[in-house]
Amino acid sequence: MLTLRWNYLLHGRDTFGYHLVNVVLHSLVSLLIYFVALIIFGGGHHYSFLSNNTAAGKSQDQKGEGGKRLLALMAALFFATHPIHTDAIDSIVGRAEALYGLFFLLSFVAYVKAAPSPSSPTSWRWFAVSIACFTLSVLSKEMGVMVLGTFCFPPPSSLSKYCHTLQV
Repeated sequence: MLTLRWNYLLHGRDTFGYHLVNVVLHSLVSLLIYFVALIIFGGGHHYSFLSNNTAAGKSQDQKGEGGKRLLALMAALFFATHPIHTDAIDSIVGRAEALYGLFFLLSFVAYVKAAPSPSSPTSWRWFAVSIACFTLSVLSKEMGVMVLGTFCFPPPSSLSKYCHTLQV
């Protein structure tokens, strides 16, 4: 893998640099889990990091936002601290899982950003970013092909009306 080669060029055979990169990648994936959980639990377009307009964070419907954020935080913390991830973080070659997860989630977020909303049409630029992240996910690990499964479903913004049965 290319990232392991870069680590070798920077740190030689010192394993500290390899483990540091794995921890940073896992932290980034955990942060993305938080944002993906916000998308799933809250429809996604309420949050300024996904919005195409500047006033998106000032939604009229602020009811339940704290509960959704808490639920997303709990999901991210559960992911970050779950013991099953120790092998992917501790093992130097476990970087493939972290890179796959990073690019998988980035592809999903870009796909949601590309999806049309009532205020904006489909963003082909974000769709191209999603496809690029999908490609990097597949190049990191074969399981990256599962991103295509997310493309077969409507974006979470259109699914959010069905998720309101979860009263948070």
